[in-house]
Amino acid sequence: MTKTFALALLATFMMIGSASADLIISAAVDGTQSGGNPKLVQFEAVNPIADLSSFTILRDTNGTAGGPFTISSSFDAFPAISLAVGDTFTLSGNAATTAFAAANGGFIGQSLQDGIANHNGNDIFAVSTDGTIAGIVDAFGLLGQGDTNFAENSTALRSNPTPNATGVLDAGNFTISAYDDTVFISTFLNPAVVPEPSSLALLGLIGLAGVVRRRK
Repeated sequence: MTKTFALALLATFMMIGSASADLIISAAVDGTQSGGNPKLVQFEAVNPIADLSSFTILRDTNGTAGGPFTISSSFDAFPAISLAVGDTFTLSGNAATTAFAAANGGFIGQSLQDGIANHNGNDIFAVSTDGTIAGIVDAFGLLGQGDTNFAENSTALRSNPTPNATGVLDAGNFTISAYDDTVFISTFLNPAVVPEPSSLALLGLIGLAGVVRRRK
């Protein structure tokens, strides 16, 4: 590592994490269906958020091989909604991902479709409070990866809720596993609503009472 690059990298890290994180990246998925779908990035509120639209998502495509974090694209169209602690918001990368989710119960929490989440496992995603590198409060990815897709064909789930506030952009806060449709559906999509046994029993008694009344 050259001295110039080291200083540039240090400057980037010093800027990242200058503010506390209320919104963190909770998951990133690059699937194995046709076209590498489903693709998504999920976010979670770790503190109450009054206005989600105040956050911007930044992407560094391919992790800027050989250089510090560079903004390739951004997303600043979150709705002006509030989130309670633990609430999630999902960015679906494309129509195929959105359709697959809809066919299997829909995303847990609110969601939007945007191409920024259409990644291939080697892109850095960051949460910024002001749309700049200086405002980054959390990130997922590896700097300088280029064509090394460290999270390709995988599901990366947050294992440590502590934000990457030090600016160390790595996968250390995530558990990365091979993509599986069953895991995707059970983790990110609403399960089918099934009445609990007590409800079924109550419905049965109501039906039986109706039959008895008709026979009188």
